[in-house]
Amino acid sequence: MPFEHKNRSIIIYLGKNFFMLKYTVPSKAAIFLIFTIPFFLLTACKDCSKKVPCPGYEDAMLDAWFPYTDKQVLVFKSNTNLFDTLQLFLAESTTAYDYTTGLGSTNRGCFANKSFATTKKDSSYYATFRITLSSVQDAYSTTQKRSAHYLF
Repeated sequence: MPFEHKNRSIIIYLGKNFFMLKYTVPSKAAIFLIFTIPFFLLTACKDCSKKVPCPGYEDAMLDAWFPYTDKQVLVFKSNTNLFDTLQLFLAESTTAYDYTTGLGSTNRGCFANKSFATTKKDSSYYATFRITLSSVQDAYSTTQKRSAHYLF
């Protein structure tokens, strides 16, 4: 216990004295420049950045794999002649957008999603089925990546 109190007192003493130090004018200017120059380089360099246009969701391959449309009704029949009906609705479809590259921003590439969900909800009010089709163009390669995620 006394050891903790002593350490805490030393930290408070050093913190107070750090701000009370008397700096000369050249050292104050150097400290100011060390903190402000990187800030201005990162935010003011308009020539270093560019707008990258990203298309909205358009992927014929994923659409062929999951060829269903908004408000379409799917009917499933079991071996015991029980029917289950799912009505799909378009929950999300990415529209075209731009992002800016540069020193202060990440070069993240283009992402486009198209999600379908069912109108039928479970007891927690979540859709009983949801599928998301994703098309990604990585910023560092020309390869397009596709994926499909589903929850039920």
